[in-house]
Amino acid sequence: RSQPLRDSLVLDLTDILNFVADQGFITGIQRVQIGVASTFLAGADLARFKLCEFVFAPVAGKLIWRLQRDDVRRLLEACTSSSIEVSRIRQIVEGARLRATLAHADAGSAYLVLGAFWGRDAAGPFYRTIQARGAKVGVLIHDIFPITHPEFVGGGVVDYFESDLLRGNAYWDFVLTNSKNTAREVEDFFTTRALRRIPIYPVPLAHRMAVANAARPKSNPKTAKPVAIAALQDLDGAPFVLCVGTI
Repeated sequence: RSQPLRDSLVLDLTDILNFVADQGFITGIQRVQIGVASTFLAGADLARFKLCEFVFAPVAGKLIWRLQRDDVRRLLEACTSSSIEVSRIRQIVEGARLRATLAHADAGSAYLVLGAFWGRDAAGPFYRTIQARGAKVGVLIHDIFPITHPEFVGGGVVDYFESDLLRGNAYWDFVLTNSKNTAREVEDFFTTRALRRIPIYPVPLAHRMAVANAARPKSNPKTAKPVAIAALQDLDGAPFVLCVGTI
């Protein structure tokens, strides 16, 4: 029997489960998903929602499976450990799938696809099934490089990314993006093709600096350096500073 997920933020972790089990490692997109899932697992403010649920949905069919929170926690911890053990990751994923229970997003809920929205069989009927119960459907778009910069993307994704983005426009209730720039690119893509206008909300990625001994501001507020600058003092004398971008 399917369990109704009412008034909930429903996070679809299908991409994480499939990718780490198949590839044995994670990329930038999975890291973002892990960060989002970890934040809500730790009890982030849910605004109008009562609960946060974690699910996966096989790419074929319309079924949704609710993951146990302990399984999600184990998976996220394994993915963020200093060394990823492929065999252990696959065991965790397999166990999580076995313990998952059949569910459906119900009235008052928002179903958010955190990872790859492309490659789903019969995506339209899948989205419509969710919406028919009164839930909203949205996706988090990390970039549209397969369209704007196909030279940086594997051919398999380029082949169907654009068609699935076009298809998604017909069904999604909202789109989240990881930056204002990506939001503009998605909006331009929809606008130049005279597609349906849907809400697009940029949710800039969080940034974190890990410094060993972050200096604190001085007691005198007139001479104290801002906290962000003070934290950088720990880098003085370091041989280099590493800056990581998306490409």
